[in-house]
Amino acid sequence: MDGVVESASQGGAHRRALFAICYSFELVVHHYKLADVVPRADRKFGVMPIYTTPVGQHHPLLAPFGDRLFAFEHRNWEAVNLDERRLSSLGGQLLARESRDGISKGRAILGLQVAPGVEAVQFHPEADRAGVMSWLARPEQAAAFKATYGEVTYLAMLRTLDDPRRLARTYALVIPGWLGRCFNDIAGPRGYAELPSLEDVPCSRFNAHCRAEEASAPPARSPGSGERVVREI
Repeated sequence: MDGVVESASQGGAHRRALFAICYSFELVVHHYKLADVVPRADRKFGVMPIYTTPVGQHHPLLAPFGDRLFAFEHRNWEAVNLDERRLSSLGGQLLARESRDGISKGRAILGLQVAPGVEAVQFHPEADRAGVMSWLARPEQAAAFKATYGEVTYLAMLRTLDDPRRLARTYALVIPGWLGRCFNDIAGPRGYAELPSLEDVPCSRFNAHCRAEEASAPPARSPGSGERVVREI
């Protein structure tokens, strides 16, 4: 990890970058001694709101989402008690957390710019509707969610899965956006053409976004198919 930071700081054609998710987020936090990584009192799982900080709302990783996005979480541990001075010394910033106020819905740190070249999130931006529905199709998982959060919250999560502005946006924008930025960082020194910015245009189909010219086209399949649409970038 330290080599990634050094490489990113130097820049150039061989610039490296790291995007840490969930367990690797916890490893990064532990490695750099940024916070306490501690067991939760109970497992947190399901599609949950992620609250961006004022800094996160202007950071390219999370800027498209305003003050909140939705993502799949599944964790028994959490990072709390952020050492802001230590993070600042690395050139890092707090991007997202479990509660708007940092307390009421939980104290966990959910998104960080750790240092040059290292970004990390506790949640799962790679989770799409099809994957979450497959998880919910397991009776023990659906029953556990209802037992923990209640039937009303379970039904609300299903509505969230059907809303292309929520989980689908996270899936379509976070990782593809990070990959595009990383490519463009090395494109100039390598003589490549830069990739255009991702367009934030909701598709009529689940699990993805599409370009503006596709938005008005009729869906090839019904929304219930859970079709994954691959963006060309």
